[in-house]
Amino acid sequence: MGFLSLVTCALALACHPTLGSEPNPPPQQATILEHVTVIDVAGGSALADRSVVIAGGRITALGRAGEVAAPAVAKVVNATGKYAIPG
Repeated sequence: MGFLSLVTCALALACHPTLGSEPNPPPQQATILEHVTVIDVAGGSALADRSVVIAGGRITALGRAGEVAAPAVAKVVNATGKYAIPG
């Protein structure tokens, strides 16, 4: 293959709209634990009736149940009687 053919082939591949770029990953759905008791490992206390929002494998919000701004699309888990220990 000649030099000009290699350059033409490289330009054609570089200009292709889908090659060389990663597809957009689907948005990760958030999970909300409602009415859960959170164990505060730093303070050593139990925080009853909390909401915990988890997105992308991380806690993104924590607060009293019903007072936490939650994403519009989320899986809601009723965790009454359950415990969450962040870590």
